[in-house]
Amino acid sequence: MEIFPERFSYLFEKYSTGKATPEEQTEFWAAIASFRDEDKVLIESLMQQWWDKRDMDDDHTINNIDSEKMLRRVFASGNNRVTRPRLRYWTAAAAVIFLFIAAGAYLNWQRQTAPHKGVLAATTHDLPGGSTAATLTLDDGSKIKLDSTHQGLLTRQGNALVRNKQEGLIYEGQPGGAVRYNILTTYKGEQYPVTLEDGTRILLDASSSLRFPVTFDAHERRVEITGRAWFEIAPVAGKPFYVINGDKKIVVLGTKFNVTAYNNENTTWITLVTGSIKVQTGKASQLLTPGQEAVIHNGTEQIQVNNQADVEETIAWVTGNITFHNADIATILHEIERWYDVQVIIKGTLPDKKYYFSVSRSASLVDALRFLEIYHIKYIINGENKTLTIQPA
Repeated sequence: MEIFPERFSYLFEKYSTGKATPEEQTEFWAAIASFRDEDKVLIESLMQQWWDKRDMDDDHTINNIDSEKMLRRVFASGNNRVTRPRLRYWTAAAAVIFLFIAAGAYLNWQRQTAPHKGVLAATTHDLPGGSTAATLTLDDGSKIKLDSTHQGLLTRQGNALVRNKQEGLIYEGQPGGAVRYNILTTYKGEQYPVTLEDGTRILLDASSSLRFPVTFDAHERRVEITGRAWFEIAPVAGKPFYVINGDKKIVVLGTKFNVTAYNNENTTWITLVTGSIKVQTGKASQLLTPGQEAVIHNGTEQIQVNNQADVEETIAWVTGNITFHNADIATILHEIERWYDVQVIIKGTLPDKKYYFSVSRSASLVDALRFLEIYHIKYIINGENKTLTIQPA
């Protein structure tokens, strides 16, 4: 479980003032339990702020333990005169003392809130995370199974040579000639990178497809997508790039952006990271600037713009992580289902809560689901049938 600074700061404030709800206390101690060395700076900063507030009021205590007295003992000089230490010494000790307090309190909290028998996971098998794999369908309909181990020249398609290298599928050729299309398809638990003839790089996520010409014509570049993909468009003067998804079109000149447009979901998200793109659906059109996200509910011609898109969450998969900030469990389970190639079966009603969750995409399914144990949600993995059964408490 990753500690997100803004969220943890909020939880620290609520807990230190005794105003945290039971759910917030659960989340706070779960974060403490997963504390890592790289989180030290955050803890030190919060402890400094906590001390400063204690100087002004008596509202800040941590579990009724007088940490200030403990700090005084640490820094007491030989003449027993206590002075406030310089920050660089204080923060190091404060972090240690806070963690000491946290560890003891966490163990006590665990005893008080220990799950009932059968709440934790039961598994018959664990399942690994997804892999770099895909299926390439050539212009004549023949298929080539791709992975990162088989490299070299695959075939010639018109004016293009198709190679599979360590960095993914690569098309080398010159524009022109008869238009030939290839389709790159990923199934559950797969992702694959491809570099098109113009130098554009695309990373295709699980359960997705990309249809593209092996070489572009002289006037435009056009590809079609379903599912999710990350685009790094190579700029070519006078030759715009179009990304098509059903009746939705993205017009690009040179930029980086993410498209999430799964056929089994009712919403399409287009998130711009750098550059500029224009999103079109029906008669509606919207120009996006970096940090904005276009949200289109399928079946409508309305484009909603989120001016404060969570770019970190959106492109986490590109950097090898599954990350959610304030997401409902159904959204998280959809992601788990695609990446771990499992069928999710839900028995009962899912809790109406929001979750902060992050795990490496290389983690096993059991490791990815540890956050459910914190919230006392039962799950059963059947590796033989590739099913994940969720049983809310």
